[in-house]
Amino acid sequence: MDGFSILLVISGLFLAKAYGVAVPPSSFFSMGIMIILISLGCPGIPGVIFVCLAVVLQDLGVPIESMGMIMGVMPIIDMTCTVTNTTGDVAATLIIAKSEGLVDVKKFES
Repeated sequence: MDGFSILLVISGLFLAKAYGVAVPPSSFFSMGIMIILISLGCPGIPGVIFVCLAVVLQDLGVPIESMGMIMGVMPIIDMTCTVTNTTGDVAATLIIAKSEGLVDVKKFES
């Protein structure tokens, strides 16, 4: 979720700047809350960034057609974002399972 949230913020603000849409500081809070909620609910699959970015762009007042500017490079960035998110989820699950005594460390290390 971390990489996804950062990617949504950077992409949304980049496209707003590229299209000349002024983003007032008052909308940063609502955008932050919206991006956190979107990142909690989206699946960890490649390509879902475009669906979620459309919601962010609509909130910022940027035309949705602006996603065409980043569609060429987004699959490469999205792959690294997906790897980061799923690795973080697996690591957090393992840490919690180990603290609860649900992981057999000897079997895990073999």
